[in-house]
Amino acid sequence: MTRKKIQRRKPGFTLIELMVVIGIIAIMVSIALPAFSLSKKKAREVVCLANISALGKAWLIYAEMNDNGIAIANPRPVSAGCPQYSWVVAPNDPDNCTTAEEIAGIENGVLFPYLETVDVYHCASDPRYSSPPMDPTCRGDGGYRSYSIPAGLHGVTHNPNLTKFSITNNYTDITRKTDIKSPSSKYIFVEEAYGKGMNRDAWNFIPHPADHLDEYADPVALWHGNSSTFCFADGHAESRTWHDAQLIQTTLEQKDGPLADYVSNDDADWLAMGFPYLQYIGP
Repeated sequence: MTRKKIQRRKPGFTLIELMVVIGIIAIMVSIALPAFSLSKKKAREVVCLANISALGKAWLIYAEMNDNGIAIANPRPVSAGCPQYSWVVAPNDPDNCTTAEEIAGIENGVLFPYLETVDVYHCASDPRYSSPPMDPTCRGDGGYRSYSIPAGLHGVTHNPNLTKFSITNNYTDITRKTDIKSPSSKYIFVEEAYGKGMNRDAWNFIPHPADHLDEYADPVALWHGNSSTFCFADGHAESRTWHDAQLIQTTLEQKDGPLADYVSNDDADWLAMGFPYLQYIGP
């Protein structure tokens, strides 16, 4: 009598089992990706805080080495008579410049010898240099330098263009480090996103303490969600999360201003209280 061999099914997945496994993997990936994206964003924010902190320390060292005189906040082109103690030098045509020209200007600034790398001038989450400027009136590359100095820190005197905001009728600027009151609450570097290419001039927020209608003239940057990094005159750096919808919208559009008169809100108050200047002179 011949015995029939019993055929055993080879181990493996059925089609249904395979589809179930793929479905589970897809669900796990959909859960993990946002968390990974958030972790990556937070990691870059940590690096950005380290960058802006390094810039702040270089700014403080420069002042200590120069009898408390501070670097000029306004990057001006050599063709426009850029002062020898400007923190960076602007390309001759800031609205039509290349990334290489902007980097050359960084290397010619007075803070560069204390840093010796252009990497700290750029936030890794700032993509502007890889595409044309957001403003259609400009050409060349978008901005590479992600940080700026507030105009109240030796930024008014050496930039006549800023008179269009009537700044000289609002405040006088600080030219010496020792004139900064409450250094732990006054920011000296701002993460900025300018839509016309490089972050031209100094970063400006025009305080109006008399009527509390502060003008948000230049955009901050939102490379880390709804937050921006700042470095203060005592050397510490921190991230500020924004809540005002109008500030967030105009910032995303990378507009230059004046954008709006901000009636008192937490974001405007914070910017106004931290903006450094020597004396309010009107109107």
